[in-house]
Amino acid sequence: MSEKKKNKIVPQPQRPNYQMWVILGLVAIVFGVTFFKGAGDPIEVEKRKFEDMVQSHDIRKLTVIKNMDLVEITLTEDALKNSKYRTDLEKKNQWGINPMGPHYVMKIGSTDQFDRYYTGISERLPRDQRVDPEYENRSDMTSIL
Repeated sequence: MSEKKKNKIVPQPQRPNYQMWVILGLVAIVFGVTFFKGAGDPIEVEKRKFEDMVQSHDIRKLTVIKNMDLVEITLTEDALKNSKYRTDLEKKNQWGINPMGPHYVMKIGSTDQFDRYYTGISERLPRDQRVDPEYENRSDMTSIL
């Protein structure tokens, strides 16, 4: 009878399942990326509101992204304190307003069309109050794929 006890296989304790933690970690990463991705995105603006921004001298910087046909609009510090912009920007980003910008984005047909459009709007302003657009090309991670 004592031989039966010695030959009995003792079950080993179960090891923790690391695969479950890997899967949970990946799910958390995907959730985090999707949650925070849109948090700081600029708000799309129509041409009429853009014209009002130009006439009100609320624009600090204009960046024309040539290969995406977009214009990024960064507001001045005084404009960020104005309630007409502040409420929109606070609704869009729960972490607060980014003072560096860009705060708004506007779709354009092409760089040439925007140049003609912006020249027509800004001609009414004195030269020292105009904001000259900066031009650049950008690439994003999806262009690699």
